[in-house]
Amino acid sequence: MGRAGIDRCIVAYQSRGMTASARSTFIRGYLESAHLGHPASEGFPAHTRRRCKFVQSPDPNVTFPPISQFNKAVGPLLKMGHYDLAFPLIGKMRFLGIRVDIYTFNIAINCYCRLNQVDFGFSLLGTLFKRGYTPDVTNTLLNGLILDDKTPEVVELFKKLMRMSEIELDVVMYGTIVNGLGRTGNIIRVVSLLRIMEEGSCKPDTIVYNTIIDSLCKDRMVEDAMKLFSKMNEHGIRRDVVTYTSLIHGLCNFARWKKATGMFREMLDSGIAPNVHTYSVLLDACTKEGKMKEAEEVLEVMIQRGVDPNVVTYSTLMDGYCLQGHMNEAIRVFNVVVKRGLHPNVFSYTILINGYCKKMKIDEAMLLFRELPRKGLKPSTENL
Repeated sequence: MGRAGIDRCIVAYQSRGMTASARSTFIRGYLESAHLGHPASEGFPAHTRRRCKFVQSPDPNVTFPPISQFNKAVGPLLKMGHYDLAFPLIGKMRFLGIRVDIYTFNIAINCYCRLNQVDFGFSLLGTLFKRGYTPDVTNTLLNGLILDDKTPEVVELFKKLMRMSEIELDVVMYGTIVNGLGRTGNIIRVVSLLRIMEEGSCKPDTIVYNTIIDSLCKDRMVEDAMKLFSKMNEHGIRRDVVTYTSLIHGLCNFARWKKATGMFREMLDSGIAPNVHTYSVLLDACTKEGKMKEAEEVLEVMIQRGVDPNVVTYSTLMDGYCLQGHMNEAIRVFNVVVKRGLHPNVFSYTILINGYCKKMKIDEAMLLFRELPRKGLKPSTENL
């Protein structure tokens, strides 16, 4: 959708001949157009900001649709990640005299958090409380603090919420805080929070257990992760592909191949199908140990079971061959990637460039390096 499409949206929004529902449907249709907001459209944000100035001044003769229709219409913009575009739209709605509601505020708070401007989100939250609303944006604000790497503030907010009776803590809220603390390495607090959940009325679900198991494995506490894995079974919590993959990854990092393969077989026996990440973890473990034959077998089994390898999978295999100095095999895998219609990324090229440099084949490395811009890839410091 180009300038003409944007203009049609503006005309539709101001049209007197359309019902509010029809205008909203029309606008949403254009917003959801594949051309609007396409990642390759560099001019979209600036152009849209300019065109969002629907009119220069309020016109009393123009009937605007209710704010609920606007809230629905702005949804596709958020789905495409254009969070910054919501603010001029909301501002113009208020300028035109359209009264925003709690859902509009929720949209704005979410956008601020997504843009790492969580302080503005809290400012809007205060405005809502002054108006007598009890907004359901706690998870959004917790996520915003986590995205902004403000772990102490996350913990403090969560403690306040636990003391408040107005807001009921649910498993989603607990999951949000567990995920944030786990990502920042606060594993002791995560485990303490799990105990609070187990002893309280809000019981942990599969997602919460998976998050903690993954954090334990990344923190090199695989035995604790295994105990938690057993506890899931005892408590009747369903274990899924994410659970098994996290444990397999953790075991592989400690070269516990027998236990990792046993876990993989248990996964299959439980009727849980491995995904591309599971196979990539196994393949990565094989390549790091120089077991290229086993790595190729993992790839073969993967394809036989109907799981399509992705660029990461093939790049991992390429890396294994480069580590052993087998550049011909690495190039063979690279060509397979291209033949399968996949697009090698910067990481793929970096692996080959490093491989050639280690073999002192600088000319071949430079050829690949010069190919990056032609493929629309931006060289990084790792390529140099």
